[in-house]
Amino acid sequence: MAGIVRRLQHAALARFPRLAWKLWHLKNSFSHDNEFEVEFLDNIPAYINRPQRTALDVGANFGVYTRALCRRFATTHSVEPLPKLATALRDAGPRNCVVHQMALGTEHGELVISVPHTAEKGAVFAFATARADRLAAVHGNCETVDRFTVKVAPLDDEFRDVCDIDFIKIDVEGSEISVLGGGLRTLESQQPIVMIEAEKDCGPESLQIFEFLEGLGYASYYYRDKKLQRTDRAILDRMETYLQSKQSDPDFRRYRDPAYIYNFIFCKPELVRA
Repeated sequence: MAGIVRRLQHAALARFPRLAWKLWHLKNSFSHDNEFEVEFLDNIPAYINRPQRTALDVGANFGVYTRALCRRFATTHSVEPLPKLATALRDAGPRNCVVHQMALGTEHGELVISVPHTAEKGAVFAFATARADRLAAVHGNCETVDRFTVKVAPLDDEFRDVCDIDFIKIDVEGSEISVLGGGLRTLESQQPIVMIEAEKDCGPESLQIFEFLEGLGYASYYYRDKKLQRTDRAILDRMETYLQSKQSDPDFRRYRDPAYIYNFIFCKPELVRA
């Protein structure tokens, strides 16, 4: 039944994007997924001493974080390369959301994004990726793969006229380092808070995220129990060990387990409130 509902949702995206977007968020509000970082964003002034002027949601997907960012920040720029998702965001998203139908990387050009399909879920937008190795990791469970050629540009160039970027969220299925590399000038000059997904099973790029941002003077944190807690790159190994310990548990769902940490918040340590 869940697979049928998901397929109907995806079909509705093409014909009724506004309705499909609103229904998806209504359904999501009743899910059991623990979006701890949404709670953090709703209360960000309590944790970090930083204005809430402009935010970037890079890899916006259906806009879970876009909605949270729009509640807190004056303007949110949502970067989403997939046509159906970008159209839904543009047609039905919050009024202070600006949609960029494109990808971010280190150079100008085009990029091929692959979207796997499964028998149960249809198009799995959450696994959309530009990396062949990431697609191969899920391809065994896929029936087909859709491919989209999209525009790509560096963050520094796309947002060169935006001078008040206070927050950047990045979730691009293994291409995070490319986004960061293309935004080096922005990171150095504006020093925004960065929230980014990193998991050891995504490859060495997860470690490179920590190395890259630490090299710019950022410290790493995660949010649990209504606290912003300091951490370091060693947490990637601890989380991988934790996943391995749960392999035999048929009820384990990594993104519903509060003990599993995969979203990290990077900022200048002097901005964190005691």
